[in-house]
Amino acid sequence: MKKILVILLALLTYLCVTTICAAMPNQEIEDEYISHDDAYYIKSEYDKVIQDYTEAIRLNPENQEAYNMRGLAYYEKEDYDRAIMDFTEVIRLVPKSADAYNNRGLAYSNKEDYDRAIVDFTKVIGLVPKSTDAYNNRGIAYNCKNEYDLAIADYSISILLDPKSANAYYNRGLAYSKKEDYDRAIVDFTKVIGLVPKNTDVYNNRGRAYYKKNDYDLAIADFNESILLDPKNAITYKWRGDTFFMKGDNDRAIADYTDSILIDPENADVYNNRGITYYDKEDYDQAITDYTESIKLDPKNMYAYYNRGKAYYDKEDYDQAIADYTESIKLDPNNFLAYYNRGIIYYDKDDYDLAIADYTESIKLDPKFMYAYYNRGISYYMKEDYKQAIVDYEAALRIDPDNPDAHVIRQELENARKKFQSATNK
Repeated sequence: MKKILVILLALLTYLCVTTICAAMPNQEIEDEYISHDDAYYIKSEYDKVIQDYTEAIRLNPENQEAYNMRGLAYYEKEDYDRAIMDFTEVIRLVPKSADAYNNRGLAYSNKEDYDRAIVDFTKVIGLVPKSTDAYNNRGIAYNCKNEYDLAIADYSISILLDPKSANAYYNRGLAYSKKEDYDRAIVDFTKVIGLVPKNTDVYNNRGRAYYKKNDYDLAIADFNESILLDPKNAITYKWRGDTFFMKGDNDRAIADYTDSILIDPENADVYNNRGITYYDKEDYDQAITDYTESIKLDPKNMYAYYNRGKAYYDKEDYDQAIADYTESIKLDPNNFLAYYNRGIIYYDKDDYDLAIADYTESIKLDPKFMYAYYNRGISYYMKEDYKQAIVDYEAALRIDPDNPDAHVIRQELENARKKFQSATNK
């Protein structure tokens, strides 16, 4: 029986953090209920703030400043619906209040209602054409809608208005990263570091950009700097672990994943990635332990099921491997590799019909996946369906005639032709 390739799919996640910059109003406040509540804001006693401003509104229903400040308190409590209601009331009372439009836009952004947020930030720009915050915040809303070019355009205007705006450079760097323009992202993140030298997020994201460019040493240098600034940031250890893994330094990768877990034991991805590293060291039992922990933390983590299935396969626990690949497919029916690898197991169990069914599904999902044709051809060959085997071998060679395994496929093709000719002549 011919050896069939099993492909390991590793999950190495990329996390970007965007920051919304609130433009807080800075005006003198005359009402007695308002004047003494600054202390409550400082102490984050937002319920008390809300209580006092509600009383101020009861005494004067036209007090736009009380609505504004109560809206800000609701915003800080993440009660965005009530915040929006108060900011809307401010706009009714003061139709040209740029602060109210800006703050309502921020509340909409936090509710992920980006279209309304964009409308409000656009209104701010109409009222205050040189508002760097409005361009920056509208850029964030566009970024969240995956409209990266529009986001970059807004961030660029914000930078023109304020060349020292670290937020705008940072967010533009994130947008460039989303567009996979890592060179420009690195330039922007480097600019931020010049303006804000001790920001761990910037080092992390520049490190991730270097990682994406396969410049692992520079990535590690940035993660090292981030860890010096914040030794308790679990995600930085994870990312550095990912980078060590890509460099083939499994021991350091495991050490970093372990440190990440010690800081944040609830991150399913870190267990998954440490499992991949143990698998690479052929420590399948420890890999399975980590994948299992990942699944406990995130029962819908199809990658962990997939990877655990691979480890069980290499331990020749085929039934458990099939169960894991099946679960992975339930969670992601478009995972052509899960069908492919489950097909391999059915082939190894001499269940050629089920193998063919899985290879066929893999081909439907990725018609250019040469190995699925090749392995399906082998399965047809084992069923003595030489005609169909020939069709699949020829398809595999058309897809990738220069593949390192092409000579093997050609040999199998010749064998199938001989078998088919012999069967035809009988």
